[in-house]
Amino acid sequence: MAEFNPFLEQLHRVFGGGVERNVAVGLLDYLSRNPGTTHITLQLVRQIAGMKQDDDRAIVRTLQYLAGDGVGLLVTRFEYVDEDDSPHDLTDEEVEAVVKYGVNPITGDSDASVRGRITVYFSPTDEATRVVGQGDARPERGQN
Repeated sequence: MAEFNPFLEQLHRVFGGGVERNVAVGLLDYLSRNPGTTHITLQLVRQIAGMKQDDDRAIVRTLQYLAGDGVGLLVTRFEYVDEDDSPHDLTDEEVEAVVKYGVNPITGDSDASVRGRITVYFSPTDEATRVVGQGDARPERGQN
């Protein structure tokens, strides 16, 4: 709990007792109970936090904050979902080629619809694993 408390204090300073803080606490609690999690999507966080699509802005703000340089608990990742619905992880350079030039990252061919097949997800960093592994990572959602 020693490592988690300063993080909760930081969350409270940034978000107060608001929705974003509750989302972050819920996500970290989930990661503490599911240490093998590697794929964190908007839909997963919605389910974890018991929220609706109307709350996506707060969820996205939370994910961006947790992935920010000052926090570093999540890393932003991208994948290409091919025609067979198989995901392929992408490097930053591949994402750039898709966005700028419409290049299919698997075939290298020009593809007008390729941009719509790129999805974003987040993965916990080693730091996140360390933080949620410290004692009881399940504080009450309204507390700091």
